Amino acid sequence: MTGYLKLQLLATLRNKRYLIFTVGLPLILYIAITASISGPDSHKYAVAYLCSMSVFGVMGGILMTTGPAIANERKAGWLRQLRLLPISERAVFGGKIATAMATALPSLVAVALAARFLKDVHLGAGHWVELVAAIWLGSLPFAAIGVLIGYVLDGESARMASALLHSLLAFLGGLYFPVNTGGLRTVAHLLPSFRVYELGNNVIHDASVNLAGIGILAGYAVVFAGLATLRIRRSGGLSG
Repeated sequence: MTGYLKLQLLATLRNKRYLIFTVGLPLILYIAITASISGPDSHKYAVAYLCSMSVFGVMGGILMTTGPAIANERKAGWLRQLRLLPISERAVFGGKIATAMATALPSLVAVALAARFLKDVHLGAGHWVELVAAIWLGSLPFAAIGVLIGYVLDGESARMASALLHSLLAFLGGLYFPVNTGGLRTVAHLLPSFRVYELGNNVIHDASVNLAGIGILAGYAVVFAGLATLRIRRSGGLSG
């Protein structure tokens, strides 16, 4: 299991598209957006966009690598080859989830470092750890969604679907601008992107955890993990 996970991570880190779009893009957006805001509100926005761009990067790191990678492996027959190795299907499935979660970390850390050293966002050491942990663990539903996409769609379709979903979740989830009123607010509060942002924001401001938000994130994780498992079984196993 450890060797398989290491192999998956090395393949991901060698992907230039991953490094540019899922690590570099949220970092550049965070620096550019906060640089465009001056005056007494600049620090407030630096803190606010720390959460939003962190979640944006986490979603991209997971969705843009997990679904397309699995779809391409299915097409190339790589998953079928894994069945010849002493690795259980459960281990392969767990490896996909673990790899997806690991790909979320680089962009998350990059944005946090930019906030601390370029934008003077000062949080205690414990708060930084809690913030990274909260957003990282809250991103588990995206990993389950990515696995499902990889087993439902082929390579190009999986890439396009992942990119579209990433954009929609960011827009509707309020990562680009606040969603405080109207129908958009209602939609946002039902989405995992908003709930992960909310979770991180609560950590920063020492607010109590919203149990309803945690429940929504857990619900997404369970439902999409279940759908992915069902799809895998119907397709004849992980080699699908």
